[in-house]
Amino acid sequence: MLNVLMHDLKLVLGQWSVNDEKSNEPAVLRRHLAKQFERFPLLQLITGDAMFAGRPLLAALLEFDCDYLVQIKGNQPDVLDALQQCLGQADERPPAAETVKKRGSPRSPPTVVRPGRRPLPS
Repeated sequence: MLNVLMHDLKLVLGQWSVNDEKSNEPAVLRRHLAKQFERFPLLQLITGDAMFAGRPLLAALLEFDCDYLVQIKGNQPDVLDALQQCLGQADERPPAAETVKKRGSPRSPPTVVRPGRRPLPS
């Protein structure tokens, strides 16, 4: 069973079976992305573990102008090596986002500004 959750609100956004022998969790999620982004247009960040770091799923997420964060551990030497090779050869670029402090209460959360993309809600 694949569950898509919104942790802060403790809300299940989607739930699908992965019993099909030719499917795995990333493939199931990829098949349901369009419907999820249609139902939740403010969905902007997808997180997952190393299982969700495959190129087909990440390429599909890029089509929806969505950010993604996947965890890569050192115990996956092939994936880690490929990541280090890719990032080690990347040109240094300015950050994709900057934090801007809001005026007002010292407890006000910062606003994240992403150049060329819609702003993240506070």
